[in-house]
Amino acid sequence: MENNLITEYQVIDGSAIVDREFNIITADEQVFRFIGVGLSMYTSIVDIIHPVDLDDFIDVSNSLHSSEYKKMVLRMRRCDNAYRWVLLEIMRCRKERENSLLAEEYLKLKISDIYALKESNHALRESMGNVRYFLEKKRSFIYRRNSGSGPDSLAGH
Repeated sequence: MENNLITEYQVIDGSAIVDREFNIITADEQVFRFIGVGLSMYTSIVDIIHPVDLDDFIDVSNSLHSSEYKKMVLRMRRCDNAYRWVLLEIMRCRKERENSLLAEEYLKLKISDIYALKESNHALRESMGNVRYFLEKKRSFIYRRNSGSGPDSLAGH
């Protein structure tokens, strides 16, 4: 069970650039650690997406027009060979070449592990609860301190 902990493999808002043949051109460190591929290794996003979700990914990617994006949820293989549900934002981009009539098209991917998002959301809610608790205690302390009579009292000023 300890092998399945994701503390080292979390990806939230990871980004990757993929060419028209779905080869990863570049990605940030989070994505490379998640999929277990080094910066110098050449890999295809097709090899990482679960076979059941692959046709949907290809259909959505091919249906996009330039500067259009869509979000989808699918499974991606993590570096420990476990499939994780990820929220994937796909955007088709176009780069005009200076001395050519042809434009270069590529996909920008934004990848977030849903479990990591859930854990991050839980931690944020816990922090917000602690802040609310502290503010409520502080308000109560200020009220008690100022409601009495004496040198610290605001009554009568």
